[in-house]
Amino acid sequence: MRRTLPLLALLSFLLFASSAMSGIITEPLLEKLVETEDNEHIRVYVVMEQQVDVHYLMNLVRRKTLNERRQLVIHYLKELRDNSQGEVLSYLKTMKAQGKVERVRSLWLTNMVCFSSEKEVIEAVSRLPGVSRVDWDETRILVPPNPESQYVPMERELVWNVTLVRAPEVWALGYTGDGIIVAVLDTGVRYTHLDLADHIWTNPGEIPNNNIDDDGNGFTDD
Repeated sequence: MRRTLPLLALLSFLLFASSAMSGIITEPLLEKLVETEDNEHIRVYVVMEQQVDVHYLMNLVRRKTLNERRQLVIHYLKELRDNSQGEVLSYLKTMKAQGKVERVRSLWLTNMVCFSSEKEVIEAVSRLPGVSRVDWDETRILVPPNPESQYVPMERELVWNVTLVRAPEVWALGYTGDGIIVAVLDTGVRYTHLDLADHIWTNPGEIPNNNIDDDGNGFTDD
């Protein structure tokens, strides 16, 4: 049996099709738009067309001190944001006053705008000049309820790059890293990996995935 879309879903699909085909609205967001009611809010992020000119930035900071480089880069990125996000932010401000937009955040480091809104706002933003891409800011649970069930035993071995930096020789001198906490600044890690499974630090003040800031530090489930 051939499966057909309900009429309203089909009309919604056609409404967003032009932006989607041009690559502005991504496929995951398009699917989310079709299945979402008109008055529901969807969390999205907008990527602006203007992005960092690496060659210009490298020349800008050449022969500068570390502090000067930092200040120049920050000024350049914030200026890039100010010159490109104005129309998007102005429109979102108007829609927020009408109750159609919430939680607007302007990000200068990546020249992006994040917000939560109704479908019509997302479609309108996708048509504004200077917008490169609009994507669904999907909520993901990075820590499954039962981490042990994800663990796959493997045989631990020294890979080539560890040997290349002569880590075993450092360990032999007594520098093992015991008691040191290292932060990973990324989306996440596969903490069930054999080399990490017994080395992952767990915040004793938090209960995972209960949506409560148990330790009262301003961050939920950290």
